[in-house]
Amino acid sequence: MRFITAGIVVGSLLFASVATAAEGKKGSDNQKGGPGPGGGSTSADSSSPTEISGHTSAPSLGDVTEEEDEGGRANPDKVDPFARAYKPWEVGLAFTTHRMVIQNDLAGGDATNGSPGSGAGADKMVNDYEMYVRYDITKHDRVSIRAYVFERFLADPGENGLRFDDMAFTYTHSITLPRKFNLSLGFMLTAPTSFESYLAGTITTPRLSVGVDRRFGPLDLSARTYAQYDIQTEASYADGAGGAPTSLFHVGVVADAELHMPFHEPLSVGIGATTGYIWYHNISGGPAVSADPQFSTQPIQQSYGGEAYMRYVMPTLAGFKPDVTLAYGMGGPSVGYTSFLHDGVGHLYLGYRENSEFYLRFAVAY
Repeated sequence: MRFITAGIVVGSLLFASVATAAEGKKGSDNQKGGPGPGGGSTSADSSSPTEISGHTSAPSLGDVTEEEDEGGRANPDKVDPFARAYKPWEVGLAFTTHRMVIQNDLAGGDATNGSPGSGAGADKMVNDYEMYVRYDITKHDRVSIRAYVFERFLADPGENGLRFDDMAFTYTHSITLPRKFNLSLGFMLTAPTSFESYLAGTITTPRLSVGVDRRFGPLDLSARTYAQYDIQTEASYADGAGGAPTSLFHVGVVADAELHMPFHEPLSVGIGATTGYIWYHNISGGPAVSADPQFSTQPIQQSYGGEAYMRYVMPTLAGFKPDVTLAYGMGGPSVGYTSFLHDGVGHLYLGYRENSEFYLRFAVAY
């Protein structure tokens, strides 16, 4: 109960900052269930308000955005007509509360082996807290640090439900292309601060990414591709004692479209989609594959996800830039993404019951 209270208090504080900013005008990336497109532990990238542009650990659309170059919605200055003059640094805090669409019959996780993808009961309601610091070395070069904490309300005995995700250190170089296209080249390293990284013996996860974005009037379009390699000491979770294989290599694509309302620029709606491919370690004496026991060797796993969201960027007040996002996600950093393989057969499930969620995000940057 005290953790629920703590989540409400933090959310209230962030909401208070949003309300204060609004009044000022009148008088602010995967541990997460199941293997995902970004895979591994890469919570790294998300200054974006949404899950797709956001980062992740066990899955990852972004975890989706290690570069925080952040296209239109990752940088509120681009859509906030009340923003102050540019400054080379920024700090930010965010609180997000997630609720699974299906609530009454989701199984619990695997407490014995500690595998991150065993059941969705622990994901029925999840809160996450994010903090980041970024600095622009030059007009086209940015470095940043991001940290995440997840709070689940169904935990193993003796645990409080709070766990760190991996910290992310990113560098992004942006290039202005002809016809107003923007190209971003990103590099990320993680620090193994998550429980999943502890079980997998993760040392770090380097990731390279290439993104392009372009604004057409009120419409922002962006796409990014990435590749990452998990440097680990264990081929399976739980030190090989029946645990699932750990991930090895990931590649993926993330795309997003955001439409700013012509009658009120700070209000926008958007959709995003992602897919990724994950290679796993081959292990002996354990399951043949992370998600499917139908194979004698580890097949390449494909995961996918998407979301639809509505976002409002509040007026900047005394340098503080609050915003709020409401979204439906078909998979996400906190609940994982759906695997294409099910019992040895490929299936595309839209709105998959163990990964469909609503989330509400309050954020403030300074």
